[in-house]
This record gives sequence, C-alpha cells and structure tokens, in this order.
Amino acid sequence: MTEENRPIPEEFFSDWKEREALAEAMIPLIGRLYRKNNVSLYMYGKRMINQRVTDLLKAHRFVRQVESNE
Repeated sequence: MTEENRPIPEEFFSDWKEREALAEAMIPLIGRLYRKNNVSLYMYGKRMINQRVTDLLKAHRFVRQVESNE
C-alpha cells in the first residue's frame, strides 16, 4: 500500500462512531417491531433481538465480508 492510499486512523474512528450511533438507534426499533408486531429480524441467520451494539456491528461486518463489501 502506498503512502497516498493508506487510510487515516481518524477516518476509522469517525466511521466507527457513526456506525455505532446507527446501531444504537436500531435497538429500540428492533425491540418495538418484535414486541408490537411480532417481527423477528435476522441478519444472515443471526437474530437481532436483544443484541448489544457491538453484537449488531459484528453481525453487520460479517455480512459485509460475505458479500465482499468490506
């Protein structure tokens, strides 16, 4: 990897914080869908109900890797 193409660490952190905020916002929505509408959400076979933020991020990263979008 050349010096020009190397990712900047600050970009990784801001990207992580943005993804973390989105996952935090998803948790109440997922719970509401489950409780009020009896909808169980899955991401490649993994249930998204009662998951922590980091669990959602890990599951999403797995999907990105499977889909070659990492």
